[in-house]
Amino acid sequence: MALILMKNSNKGFTLVEIMVVISIIGIMSAITIPRYRSGQNHLALQRAASKLAQDIRRAEEMVISSADCPACGGSSARGYGVFAISGSDSYILYADTQSPDKFYSGSDAVLETIKLEKNIVISGINTPQNQISVNFEPPDPAVNLNYMPGSEVPEAIITLSVNNSPLENKKIHVNKAGLIYVE
Repeated sequence: MALILMKNSNKGFTLVEIMVVISIIGIMSAITIPRYRSGQNHLALQRAASKLAQDIRRAEEMVISSADCPACGGSSARGYGVFAISGSDSYILYADTQSPDKFYSGSDAVLETIKLEKNIVISGINTPQNQISVNFEPPDPAVNLNYMPGSEVPEAIITLSVNNSPLENKKIHVNKAGLIYVE
């Protein structure tokens, strides 16, 4: 039996095959790119919520450790806390030098102003004033959740959201016992 080798003259792609492959790549890109952007915003929101919860814990740890306050101008801090306002893209970590219940911009020492990630805002706070001071006092630490002098809430809920999508949000809860968690 003899083998006959045939010469194949079709060694390339046809124009139709190339167009089909380019169309498939275009469709897959059109589907993937918007989801990638949404995924980036979701991760930024998650990071910002975790960072805010971490900074509240940091204020609590500063009280427990009786941290020195170099920004206080020689006076000692009566407490430490975090101050947030709804509609803002940042919050304040402060040393309480005035009175141990709320942030006073004129007299308390601002330790750090923390800017949230791009497109992330504080979209809501569960107080009538849409602001909250999460304040810790030594030695235990005692927790104060005030939105104005003498006005306290039993639990602070700070809502962060993506700027152009308020339905995509994360809530940071802080209660009077000092429990801090992200919902």
